[in-house]
Amino acid sequence: MGIFYVLIALIVIIANVKNIPHMFGIIFEDAFNFKAIFGGVSGSCLVYGVKRGLYSNEAGVGSAPNASLFGRVGPVFITLAMILFAFTTLLGNLYYTDNALAYMNHKKLPGKKFMTGFKIFCILVVFAGAVIPSKAAWALADISMGGMTLINIPACVILGGAVFKALKDYEDQKKAGKNPIFFSKQIGLNEEDFDFWKEGDLSHVPEEDREQIKA
Repeated sequence: MGIFYVLIALIVIIANVKNIPHMFGIIFEDAFNFKAIFGGVSGSCLVYGVKRGLYSNEAGVGSAPNASLFGRVGPVFITLAMILFAFTTLLGNLYYTDNALAYMNHKKLPGKKFMTGFKIFCILVVFAGAVIPSKAAWALADISMGGMTLINIPACVILGGAVFKALKDYEDQKKAGKNPIFFSKQIGLNEEDFDFWKEGDLSHVPEEDREQIKA
């Protein structure tokens, strides 16, 4: 799917190859002039840039040239491409959700009834997102992604102590002339909370480094 989309994009570029030097000229000209500098620090640009940076959208996708160049076939191709990309994105997000639910439920998925109800809810959300006004869809996306960020940042701060301990352990091993190998117990973490990095479990250790541990 991705390769086919890139091939179409290459056809667009080749068809407009004479405009490429001019394109780079405009990019560098606009990137370093005062208008671009002052425009980049304006409050509205900053706010919308942050919000739109939280998820992918049409900006930068490059779908419009594919629809201008191929005539009537272009919109059909873009429609099919967006359906495929949206479908695979949904699969990825549902996979993340399944893992999160399993983590919160002692490393196993909740019961069949709960999962069926949850999947029906997801379908309804997708349907609602397809039919509500675009402004409302963007607003809900901003709120939900912002909410995820507000939850994730404190979690990152809480985990910061373990991160710095892991960094120090890595640096100490490097100073000792070793090829750094990580085990959760070395920085005071409970091994039972992990599927990997347990003392004695060498499945994540390259073969050539196992002798170092035994020694």
